[in-house]
Amino acid sequence: MTFRFAAEAISEFIAAGQYYNQRVAGLGDDFVNEVETGITAICESPYVWRMVQDDVRRFLIPRFPYGIY
Repeated sequence: MTFRFAAEAISEFIAAGQYYNQRVAGLGDDFVNEVETGITAICESPYVWRMVQDDVRRFLIPRFPYGIY
């Protein structure tokens, strides 16, 4: 399976990583790692995650208030 970021999502992803690194050194890096781990999990098992609407599924990012749809 492949994935792509919507333009708005990549902007939010970068901004969130920068925000977390400004708050606590290294926290933004942890955020990026959690998102990358989530993307890998989704690509490996795309139908496991909770269905939230029609054929849209959501993976919640551990430790951070974000999800991947």
